[in-house]
Amino acid sequence: MRGAVIFVVVFLIFVFVTINYKELPPGRVLYGMLGVEDVQEEVQGVPATLLVVAVFNGVVYGFIVWLIFDILGKLAKSNKGSKEGRSEGQ
Repeated sequence: MRGAVIFVVVFLIFVFVTINYKELPPGRVLYGMLGVEDVQEEVQGVPATLLVVAVFNGVVYGFIVWLIFDILGKLAKSNKGSKEGRSEGQ
């Protein structure tokens, strides 16, 4: 459950960062790979293309941070379990 919260928080942070810093990779590259032309219409004052790029960045960076969080959590559990096992066996 904490992983989902981490993903959502990082997703929202990177969506807002991308809206303010338009050239943050890899969102623009992913959008370019779709082969879709830029849309100039605005949604709540933000160009639609920029919103799509921001969502791409949010998903990519959210997944990366969630994956790192999950791996570190599993490593911490395995280290904790091995330390407890050694102390009980001695």
